[in-house]
Amino acid sequence: MLLRPLALAMLLVPLGAQARPFDVDDLVRMERVSDPQLRADGKLLVYNLRQTNWDANKGEMSLWQLPLQGDQAQPRRLTAPGSNATHPRFAPTGERLYFLSNRGGSQQIWVLDGAGDARPVSELPLDVGAFLLSPDGRKMALAIEVYPDCGADFACTRKRADDDAAEKHSGTLHDRLFVRHWDTWQVGTRAQLFVFDLDANGQVTGAPFWATRGIDGDAPTKPFGDLSEAAFSPDSRQLVFSARIAGKTEAWSTNTDLFQVTLGSDAVATNLTAAFPGYDLGPVYAADGKHLYWRSMARAGFEADRNRIMERDLAKGSTREVAPGWDRRFAG
Repeated sequence: MLLRPLALAMLLVPLGAQARPFDVDDLVRMERVSDPQLRADGKLLVYNLRQTNWDANKGEMSLWQLPLQGDQAQPRRLTAPGSNATHPRFAPTGERLYFLSNRGGSQQIWVLDGAGDARPVSELPLDVGAFLLSPDGRKMALAIEVYPDCGADFACTRKRADDDAAEKHSGTLHDRLFVRHWDTWQVGTRAQLFVFDLDANGQVTGAPFWATRGIDGDAPTKPFGDLSEAAFSPDSRQLVFSARIAGKTEAWSTNTDLFQVTLGSDAVATNLTAAFPGYDLGPVYAADGKHLYWRSMARAGFEADRNRIMERDLAKGSTREVAPGWDRRFAG
C-alpha cells in the first residue's frame, strides 16, 4: 500500500525530465520550514522559511502564513525581503503577531497588526536573542546578552562592547571554561532574562525587571537553549527558568536547575530543583498554576540519561515522578 503513492508520483514525472542523484547543491538550496505557530482560533498558521541566497552566499529567513480553511488556501509571505525575520509568536488573543527582525540594523522585536506594515516594539541598545509572552499578553521576557555587573543597564553593556571592539589588540585572558560555544567566543557576557511591561499598543515600555539577577549562568542555557526553558505562571506573576550555575565546573556539568522568581520582587530567584543533580529543563505550569512539570535526568554528568517527567506541588513544595514505571525517554 505504501508503494502506490510513490509509483503514482513516478508516473507523473514529465517524460523529458532527466533523473539525477540528490547532491550537495540541492541540499544547500532546499527551503526549510520551522517554528510553526498556530493562532488562538486555529484558523491560521505562521512559520519560518529559510531560503538560500546563492549569489550572496547566505541564508535568508522570512515569515509566511497559511490559512487553514478552504481547499484553495495558499501560503503567503508576511515579511519583506532584505532582512531576516524569525521567532513568530501570536499574542494570546491572536490579534498581533510578534517576531524578531534585524531590519532596523540590530535584532529587535517587531509586530504585525492584522494586514498593516510591521512596526518595531523594542528599540534597545542591545540585540534581543529571544522573547516570551506572558499569558495575559501584558508582559514579555527578553533574553539579552549583558555583562553581569552592568545588569539591566543596557547602555553600560553597549559601551563596554563598543570599547572592546575599538581596541587594537584582540588578546583575551580566560580563567575558566567555557572559552567558546561552537563558533562563538566567550567575551564575559551572559544571557539573562529581563521582563518588560507591554503598553496598549504592544510596545515594550518601562524599566525592565531583571529576572535572573544573582544567577551566575546563562538563561537560556548555551549553546542550544531557547525560551522553551522558561515559563510564565498562568497568572503572569511568576517566571520559572532553567540555568546552569557556572563556576569552574560548567564545561563538564550537566546540572541545570529550575529557578522561580516573583516578578517585581526584591528577592532573587529560588532554586526549585537543588536536590536533582542532572538536567532539569522544559518547565510547564498546570493550567490552574498549582503544579509545575518538567523533564529531568537523574544522574549527573550523563547527557544521554532517560528524561523523566517530574511534578512539583507548588504549595506543598513536594515533588514526584510522573509514570516512574515508564521505561522510555520523554522528549517533551
